Amino acid sequence: GVDGERFRRRVAPRGGRTVVAIGRYVEKKGFGHLLEAAAILRRNGTRPPTRVVIAGDGVLRGELERHARRLELDQEVALPRADGFEAVRELLEGADLLAMPCVIAADGDRDSMPVVVKEALAMEVPVVASDEVGLPELVRPGWGRLVPPGDEAALAAAIAELLELPAGERAAMGRAGREFVLEHCDVDREAERLAALIRASASGSGLRPARP
Repeated sequence: GVDGERFRRRVAPRGGRTVVAIGRYVEKKGFGHLLEAAAILRRNGTRPPTRVVIAGDGVLRGELERHARRLELDQEVALPRADGFEAVRELLEGADLLAMPCVIAADGDRDSMPVVVKEALAMEVPVVASDEVGLPELVRPGWGRLVPPGDEAALAAAIAELLELPAGERAAMGRAGREFVLEHCDVDREAERLAALIRASASGSGLRPARP
């Protein structure tokens, strides 16, 4: 779940063109595809994002840095580290759009449900994500777009579509996303559901839950 009090906006959305992605630099996050999508937008003459921020760290840092240089995205792309809740919250506060282009890695590794998507929605940030793993459960047309995994052209088109929306329409999408995620993914409510399942399982097996 997500803590809607910790992940709450402090300032109104700016209506800018900053795309943020957050996660480990590993194949399944699909960040290389996001770089390619940014390059497509620039090549096609479409107004590209003002800034693409891919925050995190991991084994593919060097590869992503080299990829950005090959695509001549040095001035548009930042690859900062993101350590801790407050850093993630600040990145989302400054985001106009979250990109989560997950793919299934060559070795079969895959995400289940990236928590940062719930955090972004709680922060009223629309999301463009892959139609993969658990993402369709969260990303709906009212506050985001889904694209085929690894389809860089579709990813670019979805990013462009949302960035071209009027600021007020994007803000309304953000509010709808927050309402949805707090209704369905509230951390306290999810914890209580889990506790109820444990109690029911223990009752059915004749076991008594251990006292804390």
